[in-house]
Amino acid sequence: MVMVLDVKYRNKTLFVDNKQLNFDYEVGDAFCVDNNVVFLLKIPYDDETLKNIYCLSNECQFLWQVQSVLDAYPKLTIELPFEGMVLNQDGIISAYDFYGRNFEIDSCNGKILDYSIVK
Repeated sequence: MVMVLDVKYRNKTLFVDNKQLNFDYEVGDAFCVDNNVVFLLKIPYDDETLKNIYCLSNECQFLWQVQSVLDAYPKLTIELPFEGMVLNQDGIISAYDFYGRNFEIDSCNGKILDYSIVK
């Protein structure tokens, strides 16, 4: 039997079924992938947090944090926090940053698979 998680977010709180998780930053997006919860935190401009996409199990246990852009592509000289994300039909997460770079992220482990410029 496949469980479907009820995932919602409001301000700095993520709701997974009847569990509530509070963060220091606003939750910008959240969705279910293979019975896990992937979410993005909105990072203020004066904060140095960069890897702001995370994955939790259905029991709200931390599974992964997105790979560093500079680890995946050392020739890129600037890393920015992600501004938004969507889940593609193939299960790959597309996340973009302020510079208009779109990164394809493996939803199983948070590894960056590819990137392109969309601006």
